[in-house]
Amino acid sequence: MYLNRFSPLRIIYVIESNEFWDERYKSVDWPIHPDASLVELAGDLTPGKVLDVGCGPARNSIWLAEKGWEVTGIDASKIGLELASVRAERVGVNLNLIHDDILAYDYGKELFDLAIIANIHMATEVSNSLFDKVVDSLKPQGHLFVVGHHVKSLGVAGPPDPDLLYTLDKFDNSFTALSFVHISEVVRNNDNDEPNLYDVVIWGSK
Repeated sequence: MYLNRFSPLRIIYVIESNEFWDERYKSVDWPIHPDASLVELAGDLTPGKVLDVGCGPARNSIWLAEKGWEVTGIDASKIGLELASVRAERVGVNLNLIHDDILAYDYGKELFDLAIIANIHMATEVSNSLFDKVVDSLKPQGHLFVVGHHVKSLGVAGPPDPDLLYTLDKFDNSFTALSFVHISEVVRNNDNDEPNLYDVVIWGSK
């Protein structure tokens, strides 16, 4: 598992011990604001049921819950989920939080109107397996939001291994069960005069 060495905002998930993330969540002041691309793309959707994969302290989940969504968040870190619970209580929303391995968990079939996979970086074959299960969990006409660091951010944010970073064509053969997929590059201004950050954003519908 890797963390951007400049900012706790960029949480990168690859396979690592739960204890590692528990310690990270204890020691870092984690962000509370939702992903800007998610706000732009999902802000006008009619609230329904949403799945947040690898939710951590649940910045995206809480924003959606405040908009009326029924949220299920899953994460392998108990500490991350405890933070999510405290933050949700603080703003007066309910979250269904599940402590489990995101790769092994059974997400079910056609349960959710929206699914989020934010800043999870794994080998392509592993991520494709996860994507397939999450897409299966979407209802017909359900939406999928995926965001990850572009390889242009190598050395600034994300894993030090470029093979784990995203490119616009990395997932060309993924998401075949979706009827619509748009993959775009998004540039974000970094804090403290650091170089700009580059994301790949995937937005699809079933």
